[in-house]
Amino acid sequence: MSKKYAGKCLAVDSDIENAKLFVFEWAEHNIKMDRSADMTEAIQYLSSNDYIFVGINGDTLDYMPLLKEMRSMTDTPILIIASDFTAETENAALENGADLCVRLENKLSDKVTPILAQITQISERAKHYTPLTNIFTRTRGHILSCDHLGDLIRSARKFNKMTQAELCAKLNITTRHLKFIESNEKKPSFKLFERIISELEITSDIAFDIDKEVLRIYAGNKK
Repeated sequence: MSKKYAGKCLAVDSDIENAKLFVFEWAEHNIKMDRSADMTEAIQYLSSNDYIFVGINGDTLDYMPLLKEMRSMTDTPILIIASDFTAETENAALENGADLCVRLENKLSDKVTPILAQITQISERAKHYTPLTNIFTRTRGHILSCDHLGDLIRSARKFNKMTQAELCAKLNITTRHLKFIESNEKKPSFKLFERIISELEITSDIAFDIDKEVLRIYAGNKK
């Protein structure tokens, strides 16, 4: 009989033997671990799976070039786990989107419980960042629906006469990622949503209305 897990985590680690150590430790805490060999594969996993957290082997810096892209597509806590960090590397990881840098100075088992406690705190904080309630809430009496966030973004982009490729270049994300967002298959992370708002100049002068599943955009006082 297969074991039922409380949730899944994603490990980004090219070292299979090292990853195996983590599989058993997380399983002891009722967490199933998926493994990706690199960041490109991990980003693909994230586009179709829900994870409690992402753990990246930080003993090399191979993860750094794609860390911002990973952060832009998810609010899932991202951990960099390494035997040691320089202050420069740790700061760079945090600036590029990591939530936590964990030094494995001793056995992994000694770190699991505190790591999970910190992940819980990070996840609880993220729950308070609902983009529509924090940034728009009610605009001219129109309530924005999170189910239609992609439609709202697409409408705003077209209103600004911007192609998907042009917006992606400004946001430093792939067109595939934006297509998932605009088709309502994925929601952007809070940080990415803030950047979208900035690039599309969405302010309280622009209101969205959902009427019989047809979106209409109101320009308001926007010049």
